[in-house]
Amino acid sequence: MRQLLVMLVLISVPLMAGTVTRTATFDRGDLLISTQNGFDNVELKGGVALLQLGAPRVPRVVEAVAIPAGAVPVGVEITAEEWTTLPGTYNVGPAQADLPLPLPGKTFTPRLYPPDPAIYGSNDPYPRAVARLAGSGTMGGYRIAHVELHPVHEMRRFLPGPG
Repeated sequence: MRQLLVMLVLISVPLMAGTVTRTATFDRGDLLISTQNGFDNVELKGGVALLQLGAPRVPRVVEAVAIPAGAVPVGVEITAEEWTTLPGTYNVGPAQADLPLPLPGKTFTPRLYPPDPAIYGSNDPYPRAVARLAGSGTMGGYRIAHVELHPVHEMRRFLPGPG
């Protein structure tokens, strides 16, 4: 497993052919790793899980980046990145569906999603993208672009755990 330490993100906006540059830094000390049912859970302070059911449950961070008034973002480009390898071996568990809140008199049996063999059996890193443009809008009267960052990637062949 690897963790992204620093990346420079360029958000392209067609208005005046401009770009906005932002640096994102993630610290190894902000990772929380625990084990449950034979799988490792990887959390990042300030992040939320990437929830593609059956795919490795790794953290993601969505950043709001201020852009010029009237600008429409068209893409994100990583201009530099530096990775560090975490010591040890990890078996990151597959993402599961959210559970409904308990209701009196009702029981709910969650469906368990096994590891997706197309992802867990691949040598490709997951997720493949380091960053993506997740949308844009207005917040507090300012134009913003939402950039989704994936600071933790699984970089080895996955081994399905208990199932």
